[in-house]
Amino acid sequence: MGFTLQNINDKEELTNILKTMTSKIIFNNDDILIVKINNYQDIKVLGSDTSWCIVPSESTYNSYTKNGFQYILYNYKLAEYDVKFKIGFTLYKGEIYTAHDVLDSQCIPYLRGILTENNVDVKSLIPETKSEENKTYNLTIDDINKINGKFTELKLKGMVNQCSSNLLPDLIRKLMEVKKSDSIKGPLIRKCFKIIFETKQYILYSEINKMFPPVNGNDIYWYINGYDSWRSKIILENKFSSSLSETAFLKALEIWPDIVYKRMDGLDLNYLDEEYSKQTIKLFADKLNSIYIENRLSFKLDNNEPDWRKADGVKYSKLYEATMLLANYYSGNVKSTPDYDKITKSSNSLIPRKIKMELKVPIDLLDYNYRNKLKKEEIPLIIKKDYDDYISLFSSKFWSKYGTDSITEEMGIINDLVNHLDGYKLSIKIPKQLVKIFLSNKNNYQDDSKAIQLLEKFKNPLRSGTKFTDGKLSIGIF
Repeated sequence: MGFTLQNINDKEELTNILKTMTSKIIFNNDDILIVKINNYQDIKVLGSDTSWCIVPSESTYNSYTKNGFQYILYNYKLAEYDVKFKIGFTLYKGEIYTAHDVLDSQCIPYLRGILTENNVDVKSLIPETKSEENKTYNLTIDDINKINGKFTELKLKGMVNQCSSNLLPDLIRKLMEVKKSDSIKGPLIRKCFKIIFETKQYILYSEINKMFPPVNGNDIYWYINGYDSWRSKIILENKFSSSLSETAFLKALEIWPDIVYKRMDGLDLNYLDEEYSKQTIKLFADKLNSIYIENRLSFKLDNNEPDWRKADGVKYSKLYEATMLLANYYSGNVKSTPDYDKITKSSNSLIPRKIKMELKVPIDLLDYNYRNKLKKEEIPLIIKKDYDDYISLFSSKFWSKYGTDSITEEMGIINDLVNHLDGYKLSIKIPKQLVKIFLSNKNNYQDDSKAIQLLEKFKNPLRSGTKFTDGKLSIGIF
């Protein structure tokens, strides 16, 4: 079956292609189309223009779909070559388990926003199954107290289905106590929890922990954490989270003490503007700005206090500064960032590349974000210093796909980089297979740049560790 990139994504052609497959369209409007993938052969075709790990590996695809369902969302409001035009996602136990754009970057918040915008309920995408739990129970508190580890999974499911809402908290507490596998208890606890709290816009962790005391070291959060719908509602009063819904996040901004912001240890900076309105982000930015200004002298941990939990300073200053800068940027007033000039002149690897380009933030080539994907337009921002650790700037996958034209382009980037560094050392490492591509096609190159001349010095058979240097430029095979 032979398809081109264009006709596997064109809406009309895609509809025709699906008529030859077992995969089916399960949602379709003017803006988006969702396909449920029903076998590996279909994802090999429909995902052939992506970097999804399930496309080249049937075993990986099977691991994702063993207990879940695989889908592709096409967003026809975007250009076909936009990385978010096509989203591959997996549903597991009624929740979004994972979601990836064309380049395989995680994008659960983005997917959630698109589904909400189009009034798509995740559960409506899941195939209907016949209920196995049809026994009727007239549950009393005595019935709940009698539950023990010998009760079958089906019996417990039936009891959950027939439990009155006023007894659900008691049933959750009993399920937490009973000696039963978490794989059995977990879904039952989550189902009860959902019935109790699904109408609430946010839930305080302290309240549910009081309602459901921990058992054997496991609290209620143990069973519900990791499920997207609850991560967006539950506010941990002592830990920062950017996974909250906007309503929950606004409440959290009211109640979080300063120490929560100082202890931020992970934040998906790319999704701030996709999750929250400018007004909400501004409140967040104002809070970070005030903490930064008021605690300037303690903006790092006190070396005399070995326990960071007791120290007053910010735990990860680079993360804090990047978050503060982006919060101000997405609120529409980036120049209100305290120490704006200092922060934008530092080489902070946590600031997203597109923002660095716009704000002219210096780039250190040792920053992992620039490994295998340096762009020509970023060269003027590169910090001028010696780079002699044999860094990788270009993707072997990219060269293998686009061949000699790409090698010519990338060698041009190396030459531009050498000129930009103006006398500083530049050591580049290149995978052996790429040098093989070059050597097998070297008669096609008209370029006589220094980078091309160095590549011409390599001879078959190639050996890892071989290096050649010309002036300040070195190229090695690794």
